[in-house]
Amino acid sequence: MPRHAANLLRLNAFFARQFRQMPTENFVRVFGPYADRLGNEILPKLSAEAKVKGEREVADDDTDLPLRPEEATL
Repeated sequence: MPRHAANLLRLNAFFARQFRQMPTENFVRVFGPYADRLGNEILPKLSAEAKVKGEREVADDDTDLPLRPEEATL
């Protein structure tokens, strides 16, 4: 799983941007279960070293995500 740290952190950042843009009830309905599992079950299993290494590869934007135009964040 450490080799996936950067992508998991990208996904977590995407969820955070979506949360800022969407009404809470919409976010919870669309992304809630996935964001909850990622934040509470998956990311805590990563070592501190894997997180630091992954964070170096993650920009807080959508450039590295395969999104359709309507899914992009601001």
